Amino acid sequence: MRFMSRRKLKIMSVIMIFIFVDLFVLKEIVGVNYDDYTIRFISIVSSLELISTFIMWKKLTGEYISPFLIVYFVAVMFGIGQCFCWALGINMGEMDLLQYIPRINKLYIGESLQYSLVGLLFFFVGSVWTYNENAVPIKHSDMCDDNIGLKTIRTVSTILLIVSVPCVFINYMRIIPTVLAKGYLGYYTSVSEYSQMGQFIPLIASWFPIALLMKYAIHVSSNKVYAKIDTVALLIYIAIVLFIGGRSGAVLVILAFMLTKQYFGTPITKKDIVPVGIAGYFSMGLLSAIASTRTQTNRSLVSVFSAFSMTSVIGSLIGELGWSMSSLAWTMQLIGTSGKFRLGETYLYALTAVIPNLGFWKTHPALKANLGDWMQQELGRSSGLGYTFIAESFANFSWYGLLVLLIWGMIIGKILNSVTFESAKKDYKKAFVVIMLISTVLKAFVRSSFSAVMRQLFFTVLLIYFMMLMVENYLKKKERN
Repeated sequence: MRFMSRRKLKIMSVIMIFIFVDLFVLKEIVGVNYDDYTIRFISIVSSLELISTFIMWKKLTGEYISPFLIVYFVAVMFGIGQCFCWALGINMGEMDLLQYIPRINKLYIGESLQYSLVGLLFFFVGSVWTYNENAVPIKHSDMCDDNIGLKTIRTVSTILLIVSVPCVFINYMRIIPTVLAKGYLGYYTSVSEYSQMGQFIPLIASWFPIALLMKYAIHVSSNKVYAKIDTVALLIYIAIVLFIGGRSGAVLVILAFMLTKQYFGTPITKKDIVPVGIAGYFSMGLLSAIASTRTQTNRSLVSVFSAFSMTSVIGSLIGELGWSMSSLAWTMQLIGTSGKFRLGETYLYALTAVIPNLGFWKTHPALKANLGDWMQQELGRSSGLGYTFIAESFANFSWYGLLVLLIWGMIIGKILNSVTFESAKKDYKKAFVVIMLISTVLKAFVRSSFSAVMRQLFFTVLLIYFMMLMVENYLKKKERN
């Protein structure tokens, strides 16, 4: 048996050449002289290399949309998105990181640009390495109503709806008036005012779109009317989240819906690229309008649509997403003066995030893993700046953190690439584990510390997975008897 196919080996060889050029040749040419010309040159190289990785993934898998591709795209946009605007000379306004010089040392902007590029390439290599080329080819078969997996999803989705619907009403009846009165900042005030047990209300409310996605997967091939009802309910939920100002949560639900449709409905093909692209472009305009109005008080739908503009949509949105690279630049700048790397402790402390504080600790250990709070305190900021998994790898191990990103790519690639379009209908549990990871964990993984991942991973993905296992075992026993 061959260790690796020629196609896979060729892709990995090309990426390793990219990494060698970026780490040694480019760094030798640039040195520490990061002027505007140099940063634009590195941005052009970065853009070409990253675009080529998407093309390589299509060549390897034959997929226009896949779970890993979604994660990788989001990671690129948050981790290094501004490089595309720097390369093309697109104006990003006040979100341009270069506007923050000298508050952020230009040296660290250049260094973070190179570290993010190489880190994302390592992340990509990890997924390619673990990709199974012997998976069953794409083939859509009809779902059987007697299938145990189908019955399991039907039962679990009903349970989730019964449990989550009251929490959705409680949550949004509390949040919407506060957000209207205080703007988007009122959202955090409203959530923080929950009691210790009440903190689970937003968590359980987040199961609602998962339940709707399950219902859609059941109905899309068997009952088109019900599938349309599921879609409308999901769109209403997304609209409410967007009106509140929670753009990331809405986008992740949309991505999860696209993936569910890809698995269980009609897959996106080459002919759908243009209409999907047009819809995506207008969606970017809407997201930018929400960004500019969500801090307003007493806003309405009219105020959102009056701020809608397509003239600078690409620059403003990519600028905002890519601004997350600032967390790496700040980390390099702060740790560069002290040399105190975490040496993996944030990953270890993050594992305790699933343990509730019942009085055993004065300060919960998981708080030591929140690098976003640490950075906010060090910079004397009153509001959160966010963080990224790329910055966390550097905060722990300096440039050796690139190996952590390789490992993350291997782990995430192994999980996400384990579901194909054919196997999704044969193993609903695994398919919905992947869909839940996209809809609930992706944002926390890409744009926060690892500690933020653990609670959603444990209390949503794993909990619902075990629920599916229990229901499936019960149905199998019932069928045998």
